[in-house]
Amino acid sequence: MTGHLAHPAGRRPAARPGLVGRCLLLLLLAVSGCDAAPQRPPGLRPAGGADTHGPQPYRRGVWLLLDAGEHRHACRGPGIGHYRYIVVQWYATRDTGCPLERIKAANPRAKVLAYQNIGAMIAGPHTDGRPSTCVTQEEAAAHDAVAPADAWHVHDPTGSVLAFRDPYAYLQPGNVGRVSYQVQCLRRLARIAAEGYDGVLGDDVNVSPGHGLGSVGGTPIAEYPTDAAYGDAIVGALQRIGPEAERLGLPLVANVGADPQTPADRRRALAIARASAGFLREFWTRWDGPGPGQGGATWEAGAALAQEVEALGKPFIASTYQGPGSDDPAAEQQYAVASFWLVWDGRQDSGWGYDVPGDPDAGFSPAWGPDLGPPLDVQRVRVGVGWQRRYTGGLALVNPSPSTSQAFDLGAGYRKPDGAIVATVVVPPMRGMVLTRAGTTAGDGA
Repeated sequence: MTGHLAHPAGRRPAARPGLVGRCLLLLLLAVSGCDAAPQRPPGLRPAGGADTHGPQPYRRGVWLLLDAGEHRHACRGPGIGHYRYIVVQWYATRDTGCPLERIKAANPRAKVLAYQNIGAMIAGPHTDGRPSTCVTQEEAAAHDAVAPADAWHVHDPTGSVLAFRDPYAYLQPGNVGRVSYQVQCLRRLARIAAEGYDGVLGDDVNVSPGHGLGSVGGTPIAEYPTDAAYGDAIVGALQRIGPEAERLGLPLVANVGADPQTPADRRRALAIARASAGFLREFWTRWDGPGPGQGGATWEAGAALAQEVEALGKPFIASTYQGPGSDDPAAEQQYAVASFWLVWDGRQDSGWGYDVPGDPDAGFSPAWGPDLGPPLDVQRVRVGVGWQRRYTGGLALVNPSPSTSQAFDLGAGYRKPDGAIVATVVVPPMRGMVLTRAGTTAGDGA
């Protein structure tokens, strides 16, 4: 889970391939000049207004509108009404074409989050004086000039200020372990909180430095001689910033870069989840751009992490990022959304979405299927090499096996995405399906 769309003012990057095992995160920066239901199991209840009378149009979408002018689609795009989380650049606040107040009016069910990068710093110009990073390079330079022993920059072993060693070299990593850096970040969040956002997406919350930096295959960081030291610093930073942001009335959703198959990464990721108001995982069920889908142990590790986050009482927010991939887009969306339904606990205000850079209206698709309401099964149920989960409005099936198809006996008639009513179905490897109860439809309203 690696790669992001970081870009300086006026430039749009190409997508970068994902690297299995190390998550570097979505780093999108300000662009200059952007003008009667079956009984539920005990303890389960619908979250976020889930309907209990059958399937409704999907309403748990995650919409990342972070390139120049993309936030305007939230005022008029066809996806309006299907989203629970909409992430925009902070400079959208007073945009004449689609300001924050209009986004919220057009999407009354959605929480609108302002994007802020926690782990990196951008240089100006900053559109409308609202930068996309918690600390800017100008602020760091001014601070370091008077307090070099408390530097907000990080350095290589020769003492030179570091920048990312990848296509995003215009970004500089922040010294997240400095208390003064964290205080500056909270000053920025206080300004955002005063403008009426429902929360903030905190990006580049990585449990290892990445971006060509670090002790494993990268340029060493003098302040953090090991990747573990950096990971501990980012955990400590979020343990301060997350609760303080909550007190400001600006819940912080952390976009966490971690390999859930690595125990130390998983431990740090869950510590960040505890300190945050929500947990975003990019590249849900598929890697970056045209990369392959995730199956087998990789899929299981991601699914288990989602369940662990929700067990902490935190929303799990997933994005299948940089689509479409190498497979059929509808099939990969069904795999991703069915996987989401498998792990949702029915309580947390979680969501899933599909991101198509440069075409924000292409994300939402009928392939997402309906909102299934609350779950009937407390947990996902193993069926051979696959999994299933029953909801009041339907059924989610997933086969994460990379090589073996799985037959499911549904026990009753269910409607497939193509409209056929079936009692059994075979799901190919690394595929998923959302079915509705026979006699119901998903609806066509928002």
